[in-house]
Amino acid sequence: MKQDDQIEIPLDKKKAIKTIFMSVTLVGLGIFLVLGPIKSTDFYILGPFAILFFGFCTAFGLYKLCKTKNGLFVNRRGITNNTSGVFTGIVLWSDIEKLEVVKVHKQNFIMPLLSNPQDYFARVKNPYKRMIMKYNLKYYGSPISISEALLKTNFNDLHELLQTKFNQYK
Repeated sequence: MKQDDQIEIPLDKKKAIKTIFMSVTLVGLGIFLVLGPIKSTDFYILGPFAILFFGFCTAFGLYKLCKTKNGLFVNRRGITNNTSGVFTGIVLWSDIEKLEVVKVHKQNFIMPLLSNPQDYFARVKNPYKRMIMKYNLKYYGSPISISEALLKTNFNDLHELLQTKFNQYK
């Protein structure tokens, strides 16, 4: 159901393809570490980790590229982020106390600080995804993170939009 006041930010297919290409490259590097000429315990640990992690990233990127048209929805009720691997549904403005910017490895994230993070944990049935949310809460202050990495926008415009809508609807 599309609302008249809803803002939809589409996925940026070029960014998604770049991310998939980098993930496939790192899967290849993981395979090289396991099967390559240099035998090292570190490589036997890092190789499978790279294959699994970046294999998951590749699959996730391909899924998002094929199945998702819009990455972020903003309306009078709240924010729905389809770019994250941890989908919690709509994050209500009434649950957000503050929007905070956090920088992790040169990438900015908008972290909606929630009054009731436990309610959002309950929405996620996958224990691995819940674990990621708990990690985000512990280290970054919120189980929910929003990035422009796969969106057709830049970080400053996204932050300005969300802050404006938060001030308007809160």
